[in-house]
Amino acid sequence: MSCTFVLGGARSGKSDFALARAARWEQEAGATVTFVATGQALDPEMTQRIRRHQAQRSPEWVTVEEPLHVDEWLVAHAESPIVIVDCLSLLLSNWMGQDAGEVDLRDRAEKWLQAVEQFSGRLLVVSNEVGQGVVPATPLGRLYRDWLGWLNQRTATLAEEVVWVVAGVGVNLRAFQVQP
Repeated sequence: MSCTFVLGGARSGKSDFALARAARWEQEAGATVTFVATGQALDPEMTQRIRRHQAQRSPEWVTVEEPLHVDEWLVAHAESPIVIVDCLSLLLSNWMGQDAGEVDLRDRAEKWLQAVEQFSGRLLVVSNEVGQGVVPATPLGRLYRDWLGWLNQRTATLAEEVVWVVAGVGVNLRAFQVQP
């Protein structure tokens, strides 16, 4: 397994970074890229966002829309050569939108982590970093921030490379990792 975890704030360029990395891998390996999209077109603005994202991808790439069960998809397609999952933050939001309680969220998160660990191809996982902003005003917002922080930390432990993207510039955090 080769996992690259791409993390950054909203509009930081993390998806563009992941697309460029996948395109490079595609060229090097001569393999097809599969883009697993977790976003859902639930309103006109999100529909437009999804269309803009789709236009950025190569027409040769395979797109899979999987808003809830990315873990099952990864397990079923563990031999796929290059996969982008964009994004973990929307996946968690989708889980929480199903009124998932803490036990269900933990179960889904553990299945996600197992699927990432067992994936045998090159995997790019994109997620938002939400821990550097203001404390959310609502209990649901704080719960989301806490769960995504935990999920990001756990996903990062499985990744060979953790890339922090700021203003379109990616920095490999493993190169600067300091042991406690």
